[in-house]
Amino acid sequence: MKDISVELKVGIFAIIVIMALTYMTFKVGSLPMIWEKGYRLYVTLDDTSGLDEKSRIKIAGVEAGMIDRINLVEGKAKVTILLKPDVKVYKDAEVSLRMSGLLGDRHLALATGSPEQPLLKNGDTILNVKPATDIDMLVSRLTDAAGNIGDLTSNINGIFGKEERKAIREAMYNLRDVTSSLKDISEQNKVPLNNIIARIDTFTKSMDKKGPVLIDDLTSAANELKTIIQENRGSFRDSMENIKGFSSSAGVIAKRLEKGEGTLGKLLQEDELYN
Repeated sequence: MKDISVELKVGIFAIIVIMALTYMTFKVGSLPMIWEKGYRLYVTLDDTSGLDEKSRIKIAGVEAGMIDRINLVEGKAKVTILLKPDVKVYKDAEVSLRMSGLLGDRHLALATGSPEQPLLKNGDTILNVKPATDIDMLVSRLTDAAGNIGDLTSNINGIFGKEERKAIREAMYNLRDVTSSLKDISEQNKVPLNNIIARIDTFTKSMDKKGPVLIDDLTSAANELKTIIQENRGSFRDSMENIKGFSSSAGVIAKRLEKGEGTLGKLLQEDELYN
């Protein structure tokens, strides 16, 4: 009898432990207890990426239920949500897909609607679905971009073999050596470079002071030259005509002399004068 009593105690203890573990599992996982009551509503979504069964339903950031199941119906996701019995949802309620963090997890945010509208009961459908917010879309795109970068890295590793990676590594080492050499040259020539920079700075400051005066002088000289040219344009034209006429006359005289015309021409043509 004593042995039976011990076995009974051990059995009762084991049952209690199993029940406690089961209870903690459901509570930690926020899963509904078998004996807990609630009601189910339906909503149709175009995209349920990041959602799965047991994902949370939140109202104003507070958990109010979970996703019971997700079925594919006519190319869209029909989501069954299980809400706590004390949660009241009205006909104009609205559902939106929200990010739970930067890791890509999502939950359904539920706006219960206005009390003036009829209450939804078990088996009804929520018709209003709000598009994802800009920040959710941004995070989603960043997540996709991170995945694409990972794929790109894998592709690059696949394209470049061992020899190519070795060549790239050597090129990076050579670039590092060139950079180091340039640094050494810069250190060795720091004083001359500083002197050159100082001279350039001095020249720049001098130009800042004298530049405007020099420009004014050049402008004044150009204006005076322009005035002189304009005032003596007629004289210049007459002089050019005279020079042109003199050149023409000289050409005629030279030709006549070459032909032996006139006394001077004849003298130039007689060979006895040069013998």
